[in-house]
Amino acid sequence: MMATFTALCILGSVRALQLGGPYTLHAYEHCQFCTRTRFVLGWAGVPFETRFYGYGEGADPEKCGGFGYDPEAGTVPLTGKKACPVLEGDGVPTLDGARGLAESMEIVSYAVGVGSKVAPATNRKDVADWLDRVGDTRKWLERPRLITMPVPDFADPRDVAYSRWTHEKQGFDYDVALEETPRLLAELKPLLEELETMLRGREPLSLNAWGYSVDDAILLPILRAMTVTKAVEWPPRVREYLDTACEAANVDTFAKYAC
Repeated sequence: MMATFTALCILGSVRALQLGGPYTLHAYEHCQFCTRTRFVLGWAGVPFETRFYGYGEGADPEKCGGFGYDPEAGTVPLTGKKACPVLEGDGVPTLDGARGLAESMEIVSYAVGVGSKVAPATNRKDVADWLDRVGDTRKWLERPRLITMPVPDFADPRDVAYSRWTHEKQGFDYDVALEETPRLLAELKPLLEELETMLRGREPLSLNAWGYSVDDAILLPILRAMTVTKAVEWPPRVREYLDTACEAANVDTFAKYAC
């Protein structure tokens, strides 16, 4: 009860911020942090258009093991560095001479302040624990598949090479990940079944009883990325939760690219 009261009080207190726009969200299609902002902007009714970039664009090959290209391009002119998401538009607060607001949670906070219908995060411990436990499994399933999608992020072979480099330098093995698909799917199944019991809202289907919140915006991009793996077994309510939330925010899943 206290969490509900706190969330609704905070939600009411931020309405003093004024809606500006039109806004441009500079983003990567596959990025969970970019998707997080797209969900909240969409649910909150904030008018925006999305501009996507090649994932390797703006990365300096001299600093990235020879990977990346056009180090002064991409989002670099917006913030001085290769970073997404960035929200640009009238009324958007900026720092240090930047042309937009970077960092997904800062954009989310701003969107909640100027928009409507989205409650702040409650920081549910059960959700945080679930995200921690599903982390390795879902990453090993999605990473080899996301780079095959025909989206702007990976339109140039240099984008794919840059993405692979960022993960392989940390020990990720794409071939092993694909070979381990049956085991990973078996690990994922009970976790998704567990998630079904954590959905408390009904209209709309959501994590919390009062509807969409930043909690959902943190979780849903993870589920969206899972749709790139064709053989995932979705519990009905979890898939309904994902599909209805995506529709409400005008964000597509990756089902059409699933492999």
